[in-house]
Amino acid sequence: MKKRQYRLEDYSIDITRNQICKAGSCIALPPKAIAVLEILIKHQGEVVSFDNLMQAVWPDTIVTANTLQRCILQLRKAFADDSKQQRVIKTHAKQGYSLEPACCEVDSTKSKRFISTKKTVFLSLAFILFAVGLILLATWQDGNEQQTDKLVFSTVSAITSSDANEAYGRYSPDGNFVAFLRNIDACYSELWAKDLAQQKEFKLLEKSGVYGQPSWSPDGSKLVFTERNACPEKEQASHHCWSINSVEFKGALAQPQQTTQLLDCNDRYSEAPQWLSDSVISFLRADVDDNMILYTYELDNDDLQRLYQANQDYIYSYAYSTEREQFALLTISATNRHSIKLLSKQGQVLSSYAINLPTGATIYKKLPIAFHASGDFFVTIINQRLFQLWPDGRLQAITVAQRHGLDQPSFHPFQQKMLATEVMADTDIGLVRLTEQAQQELPMSISKQEVIARSNVSDEMASFQGNANMIAFSSKRSGIRQLWRMADGEVTQLSQFEHGVQTKAVVWSPSGAKLAAIADNQVQLISLDKQVESIATEYLVTDILQWPSKDKLLVKAIVQGEETLMLLDLRSLTLQKHDVDSVVWANILPDGDLVYLAANDKVWLVGRDSRQLTKLAEQLERPIMTRQDNMLYGINKQQQLWRYDLKNHQFTVLAQLASNARYVSSVQGDKVLITYMNRFSKELVELY
Repeated sequence: MKKRQYRLEDYSIDITRNQICKAGSCIALPPKAIAVLEILIKHQGEVVSFDNLMQAVWPDTIVTANTLQRCILQLRKAFADDSKQQRVIKTHAKQGYSLEPACCEVDSTKSKRFISTKKTVFLSLAFILFAVGLILLATWQDGNEQQTDKLVFSTVSAITSSDANEAYGRYSPDGNFVAFLRNIDACYSELWAKDLAQQKEFKLLEKSGVYGQPSWSPDGSKLVFTERNACPEKEQASHHCWSINSVEFKGALAQPQQTTQLLDCNDRYSEAPQWLSDSVISFLRADVDDNMILYTYELDNDDLQRLYQANQDYIYSYAYSTEREQFALLTISATNRHSIKLLSKQGQVLSSYAINLPTGATIYKKLPIAFHASGDFFVTIINQRLFQLWPDGRLQAITVAQRHGLDQPSFHPFQQKMLATEVMADTDIGLVRLTEQAQQELPMSISKQEVIARSNVSDEMASFQGNANMIAFSSKRSGIRQLWRMADGEVTQLSQFEHGVQTKAVVWSPSGAKLAAIADNQVQLISLDKQVESIATEYLVTDILQWPSKDKLLVKAIVQGEETLMLLDLRSLTLQKHDVDSVVWANILPDGDLVYLAANDKVWLVGRDSRQLTKLAEQLERPIMTRQDNMLYGINKQQQLWRYDLKNHQFTVLAQLASNARYVSSVQGDKVLITYMNRFSKELVELY
């Protein structure tokens, strides 16, 4: 086969190898970008229209101008060119592009045939030096140029609208279907698909299960997903296992199918299986130290291979591009630095860059990642906002019609569309009074709550100001979460952080003069006159649990990648570790003992009378309790309000609450503050 090679300025272009070389250094470009270049070469000096370029390079695919623009950006970068200079490729507004320098074809005998009869341009020494300077600045210039080529989604339409919660939507390779999970309760889900043209839904599996996100095979004939053998409350953690299953899509359209198990149930956590080809999948699996490892599995010869493990960082998300045959991995270091790594299909690291998170981002939160159809960039979500992410770690906010919190993004295979899960929560704050008369007739029946804070967004974690009448709570009433206060029937916003507070916690100082919160990845102390004091700490504080004394805060902080319970001294700014693991909630008692809720839903008392509080097993609707003196308060899954005496270990059901009661946040005498869930929904939406 004849090699198609050209010479342009000091560059040699090898069309068959998709390469542009200079001084022995070569850059590999996507085939579509090289195809665009070859057309411009054949029409050197002429304006080739946008439509003609797109029809010639993508004859059977619907693409947008953005796709063509990305190819031009890649070519300009390879030639040390940019949109301001336009030395090599010139943009003609509303018309097309042209190749400006003379170009010649090189045959196998090194003879040259000029394609253009234009006068050959010879660079002066000064221009050569100038060009070298441009090469050194190319990365920066191209970065600014790419940042301007931003995605805009002006329209949002619903894909699902049921009473159930839907998530993890994924387009089929032909773009005609969307596969997704439909939750039937807090744990179990069903796998469904929707025909976008017919607006018809199909249940794909006979049985519900604890399923993970689905992934299509490249030919669209199969779906792969993880399945956990049981819900957390059904089995002990040691009995949990994860299998990797698949289902034939065509048969499932006719009637729900049984799953085919590709990999047996393994006691190591597994997630995110994806098809690399029609017979090879990849997935993440935890090792004995809970570090995630990227595996591949070949179905035809039953070959399981460990492909990649990060030595220092923790892998938490990944995506695969069949067009590029590359993996993109997101990792986080022990110092909370996020990075993006590109891997070849064989597991070789091609590049690794730190991600420059935007100001106000919660730096310890994991980010999702999905390839754009072009393979040139990715999409991620930070603080419920969509961002473009480039392989060198740069981020660009995506303009999208105003929506509630978005999650789990996924691009259309060839159109400028995207799926996302839209999460909406409407919670209110209620007050229950446990009068002495009522307490003699326990349990009380309270079918209708007294709502003291009502909005159509999330109002949560209300807390009494010691023995005073003021109540503080967190809310998204202003669009982002802030601290609010309620006094004498008036509700006002207390905190004014540009990017909001990063947790729902509302913690009063012992005197009731200040509140503690986390914003901009630091502890913030807010006085009632809205003055703010920022506290810098050695380790990143992720949650504030209690202000037990004037100069002490009970917090959770990340130490060597692990979230750890610690006591923060506000005078010395030192952090002292508590020797307990996997803490969800904790409080220090008046006598210095510690009570805490572990991630396995067990409650422990640590001190002079250390023990597990077995009477509190499975007594929490949500992993939140509150304490007043030596009494714990909570709500169980039967919506019963209970009290537990830490001195005599007596458990008492106080009241039967309404079915939407979720947790107790504060107690003051006979008054109890409760958060009620009015509405929670997850729907699939399409952005375009």
